[in-house]
Amino acid sequence: MPIPAGTADMTPQLQRFTKSDPGLVTLLGSDSFCISALNGLKAVGFTGTVTASIVCITDSTRKAVPGSTLKGLAVSAPSPVGTDNPSSRLIKAVVDTYGHDIDLHRSGTFTMFITVAALQSATEGLTGDVTPASITAAIKAMPAKDLPGASGLKFRCNGKAVPRQPAGCVRGTLVTVLDGKGQPTPYKPVGVTPIEG
Repeated sequence: MPIPAGTADMTPQLQRFTKSDPGLVTLLGSDSFCISALNGLKAVGFTGTVTASIVCITDSTRKAVPGSTLKGLAVSAPSPVGTDNPSSRLIKAVVDTYGHDIDLHRSGTFTMFITVAALQSATEGLTGDVTPASITAAIKAMPAKDLPGASGLKFRCNGKAVPRQPAGCVRGTLVTVLDGKGQPTPYKPVGVTPIEG
């Protein structure tokens, strides 16, 4: 059930929605959207499963939503934001060496690092003239590789990772379950299967 962004109190819509006992609610929106949704679901007594995107979970969310509501929330993310792991240590080392005033607690920081590092990894076998065509050919011809900065995910850009989205290069995502303070626990890759050649 889509609810317009900017809806401050979703309780009336959620009350009607949860009467049908959906069993699962997935939240896709900014932290302010998710704060309203999580508090509204709590207000209507929803007891089903709630999942969210990592952009929902910020310090603002942790302040506005009780830890008991956040505990156990399954969150998907393209990168392991907010935990200590090989990926976060790699990104921190790059930021400490080359960066300035970069917030490592934001999903966008990890996503940008992953994008640039994946481009480098995908084109490391490039030979000859560097042109748009040669870069595209190298990326499409690369074998499956570990996605830099996203422990457990692989990428391959041959158009087969996501059949309905030929530009997609990753199959699967990272999922974490929040603790009682709304902090991520270790991430696990899900939906990861080999990308055919």
